Amino acid sequence: MQSQTQADQLLTVMQNSEDDPTSNREWLSEQVDRLLGFEILHRTLHAQYQPIEPTALSDKTGLDRNAAKRIVTHLRTILK
Repeated sequence: MQSQTQADQLLTVMQNSEDDPTSNREWLSEQVDRLLGFEILHRTLHAQYQPIEPTALSDKTGLDRNAAKRIVTHLRTILK
C-alpha cells in the first residue's frame, strides 16, 4: 500500500513539472531575453556603458558565466 502511495506522489510530481513553465526552454529563453532587454534599457538610461561582467550577467539571467562567450562565438559563426 505504501509503494502505491509513493507511485501516486511521483506521478503527481511528474505531472506538475510538465505544467511548470520554468522547465520549458522556450519560456526560459523569453525570460532571459526580457532580463537582458531590461538590463540594456537600465544601463542606457543611466549612461552606464561599461561591459557587464560575466558573473553579474549570470546572476541577473540565471545563465552560466560562459553563456555570453558561447552566444558571441555562435553569432560569429552564423554571420561569417
